[in-house]
Amino acid sequence: RNQLDLHLSRVFERICDLIVDPEQCVRTALKGLFETVFRFLPQTAMVSFLPLVRVHLSAGLSHVTDAIRDDALALFDTLVSTHPYVASSFQSQMLSTYLHLLTGTEVVLKPKAQARLRLRGCSMSERALMLESLLRYLSVLLREDTKEERATSETPCLVWLAESETVLGLFQSAASSDLATMASTAAGASSTDTAAAEAEIDLFAQYALPLLIEMWVEVSPPSFTAAADVTCVRAAFSIARLLLTRKSCRKQQWVSDLAVTLQKHVVDVFPLDASLVPKQCGATDGDVTAINASLCAVLAIVAATVNRRHDGPGSGASDNKTAA
Repeated sequence: RNQLDLHLSRVFERICDLIVDPEQCVRTALKGLFETVFRFLPQTAMVSFLPLVRVHLSAGLSHVTDAIRDDALALFDTLVSTHPYVASSFQSQMLSTYLHLLTGTEVVLKPKAQARLRLRGCSMSERALMLESLLRYLSVLLREDTKEERATSETPCLVWLAESETVLGLFQSAASSDLATMASTAAGASSTDTAAAEAEIDLFAQYALPLLIEMWVEVSPPSFTAAADVTCVRAAFSIARLLLTRKSCRKQQWVSDLAVTLQKHVVDVFPLDASLVPKQCGATDGDVTAINASLCAVLAIVAATVNRRHDGPGSGASDNKTAA
């Protein structure tokens, strides 16, 4: 261990270059080495090597070769699991990187309006890896929200079912003709409407949530065709739930704008019926329950946000509905 302490800087300089090595076997061995080194190093020691790791990870995550990008993402997952505090310092870079991985478009997280992003074409297995990685990272960044999420997941699995009719009623009441008007006038919203969206994660949510709903439309549940479809939808709406449970996010105009798309593509098939999910895709009752629980939370939050805008500032009616 003493020898490793003395030469750690040189070790990192040599092994970081291998993140973009063209040989799969080299990158696989490198991942195992990183796992060992990361577990050995305390978080305080890792800080010294952050600039080096950041540069080489960035090169791997933006590489033109899919396999190298996937392996670089796996290395970052290792850093998230072993050194979450260190990984959280990558927030600016990684939130943009996840959007780039999902869309193929370079994204700068700024309040200025940007054209809507679209999912890039890739296999559902590759997309599932990205979404599960993003979910793990957001769980690190949103530590306080994660505690709430964990507590919710520990409730009896059918609790969401008891709430589903209430949530659908709430959502349907929000989905009036005014919603279409709201969506059509969203582009003309003043800068004050998006002032709270200056926070980086709020901006990320603004770009990411439409992509997550687009993923639902693409898969078209409950007509799953493969296990990766189930993984994508489960991870996508777990991410949506994490992002929307943030108080600052619930106040945004664009959250209520999501209601139009949810009404069109999601509400009619909620809750998902496990008996309608093809057996060949390998979905378990637990998968369907987790998806329904996340959908329930997302629909409730969006509906409450719409109702809050209808009620006007200072009204407590929508807050009471959310509490219920």
